[in-house]
Amino acid sequence: MSKFNNPRAVQDAPPVSAGEASPQFLTPLDMASGEPDVAALPADVPEHTGSVQRLGFFVMCVYFLSGYANDFSMRLFHNKAYLSTVAELLLPFLLLICGAPFRALRLRPGKLWLFFFIWLAIDLPFSIWRTGTASLLLNYGPRSWIELFYIVSFAVTTVALRRLVRVQILGSVLLLLSCIAFGSAGSQRFDITGSLFYSNANELAMYLLFGMALLMFPIMRGSALTRVAAVAGLGVSMVYVLRTGSRGGLLGAIAMLVALLVLSRRRVLVFLLAAAGCICATLFVSTQSLHRLTLAFGGTSLADAVTGDDVSAIASRLQRRELLRRSIVLSFEHPVFGVGPGQFVVAVDAQAKEEGKRSSWLGTHNSYTQVSSECGFPALFCYCGVLWFCIRNNYKLFRATQDNEAASDINAISFCLLLSAVVYAVCTFFDHVAYSGVLPFIGGFSISLKLAADKSIAAWRRSQDAIAAY
Repeated sequence: MSKFNNPRAVQDAPPVSAGEASPQFLTPLDMASGEPDVAALPADVPEHTGSVQRLGFFVMCVYFLSGYANDFSMRLFHNKAYLSTVAELLLPFLLLICGAPFRALRLRPGKLWLFFFIWLAIDLPFSIWRTGTASLLLNYGPRSWIELFYIVSFAVTTVALRRLVRVQILGSVLLLLSCIAFGSAGSQRFDITGSLFYSNANELAMYLLFGMALLMFPIMRGSALTRVAAVAGLGVSMVYVLRTGSRGGLLGAIAMLVALLVLSRRRVLVFLLAAAGCICATLFVSTQSLHRLTLAFGGTSLADAVTGDDVSAIASRLQRRELLRRSIVLSFEHPVFGVGPGQFVVAVDAQAKEEGKRSSWLGTHNSYTQVSSECGFPALFCYCGVLWFCIRNNYKLFRATQDNEAASDINAISFCLLLSAVVYAVCTFFDHVAYSGVLPFIGGFSISLKLAADKSIAAWRRSQDAIAAY
């Protein structure tokens, strides 16, 4: 058999022989509802993955780390590592021959994500600048949007998903090292100047929060040493989140803390650690950054400004409010097809010229209105549908597996993904990153985890049928 042949990417688990109840299942069938208790499911069901699928998983992990490699390579050797280029060429080919290229379409969010890009392509003829939209689609499609399908097709077991979490934790560590080695507080706001991906303070804060969410995995599943290291990583990450002066990042951090307090059974400990971390973090954060963050909750006009930095911060917020207002107006003026993916700034500039004014050439600073104004409400429905699935499904999985030691990996992964989805939902209300790879990553991870849990449900039902038949 050729090495490129993959006999069925996701096979059913071997059936349980009659009269042989598996010890993995902890409780019997709930006779009242007739539905399986997810908490009683096995932690993982063996799945047979071919060599192409395993190669695809490896190349995908390299691709996820290639951004950090390029950043370090540019700093140290003044040249890119080109790992992303090689991965971008290999991954589509491996996806097509892996045996499960459309595995994500088994669930509704996968179909919504496919329709999302189809609708972006439909928007092209209606765009106010077709060349710009075509350029965006050619860049976004093969680099970011398709990540959801890579993850679902290559990471088909809980073991693979656990490894993918560790790869992302490695990326988070590399980001922290970049902050330590190359970060600076240029205009009172911390960022990684010259970075290919993290030169924007708001986006840097969001990615640091994602890293904090992923560090919950070793805290929940690691040894004592790794837990201490993860807690230290949380503290260092929080310092840099505050140093960015990102108000969206601050609200994202508050949302994460609220989620931790709601979901954790050790709320007092979480609160005390959060309080201690914030107190320690303030020792390493400039008073200018802290003062800027306080303006997120006060100082609504320029008359409230005390210093020049206050004027800049308040003016920035007023400008963002105006951009938000314009994006909402454009959304209802072009409700079906929008003004064209990536063309909000062009549309606002055209309006400004008609009014005899100059445009700031800034984006919407809100990912939801970015999608609605540029792509139309059908695209927004798909976008929000995928995000809602990530929050709802991971919450259900976390609650269902909370008391099942055999499913502890599923429990920890769903918890990390839930926190990541909450952070994304909050932070993207203050930044326009709808065409990034963040949502396809969280969405693909969540779909793959759901399918892994479904395999456990199927195996559980077969075992019950075998017991009943006996």
